[in-house]
Amino acid sequence: MSGKWVTFEGIGGSGKTTQINILYNWLNDRKIPVVKTMEPGGTNFGQDVRNMVKTPRQPKLNPFTEFMLFEADRHETVKNVIQPSLNEGKIIISDRGIDGTCAYQGFARGINIELIDLMTHEATEGTKPNLTILLDIDPMIAQRRISKRMDTEIDQFDLETIQFQKKVREGFLYTAQRDKKRVHVIDATLTQQEISKKVIDLIKKFVL
Repeated sequence: MSGKWVTFEGIGGSGKTTQINILYNWLNDRKIPVVKTMEPGGTNFGQDVRNMVKTPRQPKLNPFTEFMLFEADRHETVKNVIQPSLNEGKIIISDRGIDGTCAYQGFARGINIELIDLMTHEATEGTKPNLTILLDIDPMIAQRRISKRMDTEIDQFDLETIQFQKKVREGFLYTAQRDKKRVHVIDATLTQQEISKKVIDLIKKFVL
């Protein structure tokens, strides 16, 4: 089996982490070589970036600075985690990937989409996920879920306005529309069991 890269996307509160863990355990139970990673934070350098971009701060990072930090993290993750794991024939499950920058820094922060596409292509050296699972949810419902989290589980992106979250969602749906073969949308208001069944069906069809 050749290596495959699967990314999970969606606004905060969409349930990505839960579904990633379910899929990771499902693959492990079947003795399928699997690696879990995230953006940002897939490397030691990435953990430093994660702290910089996720921690609420005043003044906020300039959007362009934030954008470049994400791309730098992405390059390190691709070089040190994604490409080696693909070469070893493993399945990589990533909590966020290339589409998050288009949604957050592009649609919500206003960075030029063409620039994002160019820098992402350079950062990944043209490597793209084989499958992206977008958990789509209304921002109002997502905010109610986030309000039940512990303070330590809430980051600066979760604290942004509903209008911001709506723009992010719009950005994700835009990426799904322009790359229909790779990005598959799942209704994140379904039950955990219903979502995980849809996720596993996609894995069987496009990855295994």
